[in-house]
Amino acid sequence: MKQKSTSQNVAGETARPAKKSRVESTQVKEESAKWKLTLQSKTIQDYCSKKKKIISISHAATLRNAFNVLAENKILSLPVIDTDSDKNQFLGFIDVLDIARYLLANHRLREGRIYNKVNFQVAANEFFSESVMKTINYSGVDQVVFLEEHQSMLDALKRFVLSRRVTHRMAVFRRVDGKFKFMQIISQSDLVAFAHAHKTSIPSHIAKTSIAELGLIHAPVMVRLDSQFLDTLEILCKHRISGIALIDASAHVSCNFSASDLRGLTDAAFNYFTGSTMQFLIKGTDSPMKAPISCGKDTPLEQVIEILIKN
Repeated sequence: MKQKSTSQNVAGETARPAKKSRVESTQVKEESAKWKLTLQSKTIQDYCSKKKKIISISHAATLRNAFNVLAENKILSLPVIDTDSDKNQFLGFIDVLDIARYLLANHRLREGRIYNKVNFQVAANEFFSESVMKTINYSGVDQVVFLEEHQSMLDALKRFVLSRRVTHRMAVFRRVDGKFKFMQIISQSDLVAFAHAHKTSIPSHIAKTSIAELGLIHAPVMVRLDSQFLDTLEILCKHRISGIALIDASAHVSCNFSASDLRGLTDAAFNYFTGSTMQFLIKGTDSPMKAPISCGKDTPLEQVIEILIKN
């Protein structure tokens, strides 16, 4: 959901149109107006009312609790709630990338120590026993951004696209008696789902244009399968990304290492931090390895949206 294209703005209007016939120009304007109206007429509350009940975690929970909830629900982040407060105050998000950076920092503090199987288990127990409060936005990726539920989906799209940093999710609030009550989360995935649900309203000059022409392709971050896992994790954290392509000796993509893989982190993982990334994925997590899902640079945006929804 990054805004990198110089030709389209968030509402689908053409900023620098190429020369078109009068009929084509009229069609572009009409379709862009229809898409903008769709975004403006739907509120965040309209969309969020159809979502499942929000899954959250208490500020008193441990990282082991967090891993269990993330894995069971196949999600990548959780809102942390102050359960000691009668109002269940929202405190922030805990994200798999926050845990990844904390995991890396935690291990770096232990570097140089002589480990055996007992010490690895001690390290795992200490890590999983830590409070979730220590990891809220530890990665610096998801600064908390607020939206009010009465705002439109166009407002939400603008906040995502125009944010100085890539933002994965935002907290949605309702104003009650002059105070804000946490209600839901809206994410990049929600915006893709919204676009899919209203795909007939997306202007054809955008929907049928390739992702290359729209400027949506970015250079991938890649590492070798035999790279040390800690180095791979450090690259993931340094670039503040949620996935890395794993390549073989011939530079062919074999699989991915992503934030969702870390969801399945086990106690045994601490034995494999200094081994290869592939070894860690096989022996250090419960997450199933999947073949990478891809598309070509000439794939139209509408097909990419379909791929994302199906996967």
